[in-house]
Amino acid sequence: MTYSDRGRNLSYQGDYDGASADYEKAVRLDPTNPRTYAGRGTFRMKRHEDTGALSDFETVLRLDRNNVFGYFGRGTIRARKADYDGAIADLNQAIKLRPNFAAAYKSRSEVWEAKGDRKRAEADQKRALRLWAE
Repeated sequence: MTYSDRGRNLSYQGDYDGASADYEKAVRLDPTNPRTYAGRGTFRMKRHEDTGALSDFETVLRLDRNNVFGYFGRGTIRARKADYDGAIADLNQAIKLRPNFAAAYKSRSEVWEAKGDRKRAEADQKRALRLWAE
C-alpha cells in the first residue's frame, strides 16, 4: 500500500490529520505522479480546502492532460467559485474522457442549474441517475 492509498483510507476513517500527513509524504516521495495529486486534491476538495485542491488538480493536468479526475476536480472547484463556464469546459472534458462518469454529469447538472439552464440540468441529472443505476 502506498502513502496515497493509506491517506485515502485514513480519510475514510475520519483521521484527517493522518490522511493529510500521508498525502504530503506521497507527494514528497513521488512528485511526478498525477494519481497522488488527484488523491490529495480530492481529499482537500472534500474538506473545502479549495485553493490547495485547485493547485493539486492543476498539477494533475500539467502532468497528465488526459486525467479525468484532474478535469472533474478542477471543474468542481471552478463551480464552487462561480466560474461556471470554466466548470462546464472541465466537466465536458471529463465526460469526453469517460462518457459513463455519473458524478461528472451530476456536477455539470448543478452548474447548468446555477446558470439557469434547467433543460440541460435535467438532462444531465437523468443521465447521472441512469449511470448510477447500471
